[in-house]
Amino acid sequence: MKEKRNSSSFFLCLTLMMVLSTRAQTMLDPQKFVVDTLRASVKNEVLFYRKTGALTKSLRLAKKLVTIEPFNPSSTEVDYYRIGYIYNNLLNKKDSAYHYYTIATELAEKYGLYKKQVRALRNRAVINSDLGLYQLSDTLAIKGLAIAEDNGFQNYVVQLRNTVAINLNERGRVSDAINWYANAFKGTNDLEKKCRYLNNMAVNEFDSDHLKRADSIFKLVKNLSKDRKITNSLRARILQNSAFVTFTLTGKNIIPELEQAAQVFERENRNKALISNYAKMCAYYLKNDKRKLKKYALKMEVLASKINNEMYEIDAYHWLILAEDSPYRLKTLYEKRETLRKQMTSRLKQQQSWVLSKTYDADREKKKRLVSESKLARQKSANAEQALIIERENSEKQVWAFFGLFTLLCFSFYYFYERAKTKKEKIIEVYKTETRLAKKIHDELANDVYRALTRVVSGQASQEILIRDLENIYSQTRNISHEYNPVVTGEQFEVYLIDLFKDFSNEDCRVIYKGLSGIGIGKLSTEKQIVLYRICQELLVNMKKHSEASLVVFAFESKNQQLAVRYKDNGIGRSALKLKNGLENMDSRIKAIGGSIKFDTEVNKGFTAMFHLNN
Repeated sequence: MKEKRNSSSFFLCLTLMMVLSTRAQTMLDPQKFVVDTLRASVKNEVLFYRKTGALTKSLRLAKKLVTIEPFNPSSTEVDYYRIGYIYNNLLNKKDSAYHYYTIATELAEKYGLYKKQVRALRNRAVINSDLGLYQLSDTLAIKGLAIAEDNGFQNYVVQLRNTVAINLNERGRVSDAINWYANAFKGTNDLEKKCRYLNNMAVNEFDSDHLKRADSIFKLVKNLSKDRKITNSLRARILQNSAFVTFTLTGKNIIPELEQAAQVFERENRNKALISNYAKMCAYYLKNDKRKLKKYALKMEVLASKINNEMYEIDAYHWLILAEDSPYRLKTLYEKRETLRKQMTSRLKQQQSWVLSKTYDADREKKKRLVSESKLARQKSANAEQALIIERENSEKQVWAFFGLFTLLCFSFYYFYERAKTKKEKIIEVYKTETRLAKKIHDELANDVYRALTRVVSGQASQEILIRDLENIYSQTRNISHEYNPVVTGEQFEVYLIDLFKDFSNEDCRVIYKGLSGIGIGKLSTEKQIVLYRICQELLVNMKKHSEASLVVFAFESKNQQLAVRYKDNGIGRSALKLKNGLENMDSRIKAIGGSIKFDTEVNKGFTAMFHLNN
């Protein structure tokens, strides 16, 4: 207990010195200073215990960091990521690592920490790839790749391309994998990464039995790896892989190159790379020296057991079986290998199931959270909108109270103005009507009456001529009456219009109509019925005055919600047509209701009118 207290005091003092020297400005906020000091102290302890191999203590302290208040999205995401790193890279517990990487992803996505979101997505994609869940790995990698490309995180772009290439290679899609490796290679200017991706491409070609292609790529990457910027471990890995390709092609002794690479891996504690090196030693000695084959196979087994990697242990037993001659020992080795294989398969399935379940649960929780946040946002929006509506209503009430009287006065003024205007217009219209009526009586009826009286007084008129004059006077009187009488509208309009045609039809001139029934003329608006009647009336009056026609035809048709009326007579026609008086009145009337009318005439070919109006 005393030793532990001394250790904690040491880390606290060390952290306090660091904070005071680098963050003096935090003294302006005492609470922030205390929190920063505590977090820095715990982080130093996590790092110390991790480096000394006390992983359980390091993990416990890493989890403690998450609980330190106040909550900060960026720091908390790093804390969860750190826990995932310890589980994944140091304890080889991929299911637990995946859990904490998922939390880190969700935090980063929620608070818009795009770079950290991509980092967590990449690690989840790698874990899925290690577990054989290549499709899920691709999904996460492509999602991270899209965010990285949109935000210019080129470092992560090339790493995620490399992950997709590995997945493709594992599924046997070698050519696609090589294309992705090539894209990763082109996407970075970092020489270390270029060499790593070229190495992966060469290994991929070797695994596909394209030995000469692999050899060509290794020649290129060996030349690049001579640069001092390349780490010793990568240079050693390239050396041993290149040597093994040479051995496969030529059978050349590659032990010096493999031993040189092994020294680097031992010195830098690269256990997995060292196991791979021992496997290549075993492959070399398989046909040459079974004693040395067994030696390196045993080294593989010991190191794989030390790092608790069942897959490498199975590989080690594979080489031990090939090196063993004793039937009893062979049986024991076979049993151990099969036991390990079953354990690994079972654990892998459990981890796959756990990751798939965790992914499903995370997606479900995300959907629930989005629905809940959406409801909350809608509720807040509704409350804010309601408050705004109330405020607007109060403002509007004040405005209406202010302008109410003014509006009422304006309306009253407008009402009396319109009333006086309408009255004046009616008086003017009555005057115009009386003027037109007086002109018609004077110009047409009075002249005919005077002419008839003159013939009677002079005794020159026969009874036949007198009767004809009287009929003409009667006809004009009736026409004037029809023209100035109100038009009957509504359902009885059709009958009233037919009466007009009958009134103008006699022995000298027949008026025929067709298509009138069944087109719903009685359902037209009052305004349109009046205009239709007046135009037909005007056409008939003009015909009587000028046409000398013996036959008149009105054709009615309803099509595409339009009423079309065609008028045709067989009168004397005219050489030229001018819009004046009656024709001008017809044109004005039809245009006032949105319709149109056309006239056509030729000498001795009668007169034609065609007009349209909407139903």
